[in-house]
Amino acid sequence: FFEVQISIKGKTEIQKLVLNLYVSYIIPTEIKCEEQIKIYLNESYQLKPTVEPSNATALFNYSSNNKKIVDVSETGELKAISEGETYVVIRSQFSKKVNTRVLVIVEKPPVESIESISSLTLNYNETYQLTWEIKPALAEQSVLFEVSDESIASISEKGLITAYKYGTTTIKIISSKDSSKYFEITLKV
Repeated sequence: FFEVQISIKGKTEIQKLVLNLYVSYIIPTEIKCEEQIKIYLNESYQLKPTVEPSNATALFNYSSNNKKIVDVSETGELKAISEGETYVVIRSQFSKKVNTRVLVIVEKPPVESIESISSLTLNYNETYQLTWEIKPALAEQSVLFEVSDESIASISEKGLITAYKYGTTTIKIISSKDSSKYFEITLKV
């Protein structure tokens, strides 16, 4: 209750005032949200569901069918944990029957760059274990190799270069996920 002090022409009285507050909710009949979302490992995404009718009360509960793939906060923020697919269920806080689900696909981020040595000189019949770095670190790390002149040198699937004869050739380190991402090395034998 609230105490209200009222003064009327010099007289003061204390009155008790009781307020009854009624809060009304309009229960939604439908929840709408994206049907499918793709996000990358370790990224976050904020779900933005809406309700029908549009004047219904939009209060939701969120749950992930597989928290090892994606976790979801009380506010609908997704956090990608590991690669895979799972559903996130969005339910009205007023009726469990009013719900929808969103397919969340978690992937590795795309390759931004490949880095290695820019040039290398080897002697005839010498070998060299090539190393490289793919960025970002969470991107797919597998690569393919190409040698422009295989009569001069070869490279194994694991990056071991073998020099065969004198000359100059180019070795290309190529992302297996995105062939437009590569790094070229000039090899002199």
